[in-house]
Amino acid sequence: MHRSSKTTAKKIAAVIISLLMIALVLFSFIYVVAEADHDCEGEHCQVCECIEICAGILQKLGFKASSSVVPGALALIPLLAAVILTGTYTGTTPVSLKVRLNN
Repeated sequence: MHRSSKTTAKKIAAVIISLLMIALVLFSFIYVVAEADHDCEGEHCQVCECIEICAGILQKLGFKASSSVVPGALALIPLLAAVILTGTYTGTTPVSLKVRLNN
């Protein structure tokens, strides 16, 4: 049974969106950590505004404490890379192989 191009395109789009979400979380965390002890210019500090935006992104995605983001993201990246590079996901199921399951 051949995969349709629509299904393949959806899978590729899902992988790309997942990678972008992981990058968003990882870079937001890195920025917050790197700029945590900057020299604040006062009331209209642009760095403080960016930190608030990054912290808001992390909170909206469900990360209460930013320290839990990095281990989670670092654990997903090698796993995703292993699945993509080794091709372990074959997509073959008993239904796609037309296996008849008798009692």
